[in-house]
Amino acid sequence: MKKKLIPIICLFCALLVAADSPEKNASPQISWKGGAGEEFPGATVQIRDEHDGRIILSGKFSRESVYVSAAIAAPSRIESAEITVTALTDCQIALRVWTQDGFFQTETVKLEEGDSYTLKLDNNTIWVARWGQKGKETKQAKPPFRLIQINLHRMPRTSAAALRIDEVKFRPLVNQEIK
Repeated sequence: MKKKLIPIICLFCALLVAADSPEKNASPQISWKGGAGEEFPGATVQIRDEHDGRIILSGKFSRESVYVSAAIAAPSRIESAEITVTALTDCQIALRVWTQDGFFQTETVKLEEGDSYTLKLDNNTIWVARWGQKGKETKQAKPPFRLIQINLHRMPRTSAAALRIDEVKFRPLVNQEIK
């Protein structure tokens, strides 16, 4: 009987260690919501679950539309995030977050079909655009993060773009107060 319990106990311990790890791949548990870049009408967005923890974000664009997006409510008490994507078409991407100080957005990054890239949300992220609730004196997005969004922009003279969200990792706040 003891020999049969050893593999079960080992598996249980491994699951406990993985669950307590400071970096967690949260892709399978995340519920992504699509957006069609409403301030620039004419895009349609599709989010498709690949059933392996990966998500496909794709958009079709009119001449007036600019981007589509995939957004998640940020888990409470995270200090950073890494979102790894793979371009399924030539495209441009940007990271946008919403905090108690407003919205922040990174510079767009051009990707060629097949390129992988990791969007990083941490204290070193450079924000080129900022708008929202408080004055523009705040230059850095700080926790708590309310929303994390990937913007997928089409390339000039194209009518569609797509990327795959491969992995999402969150690092929880450790021994820090959120103000």
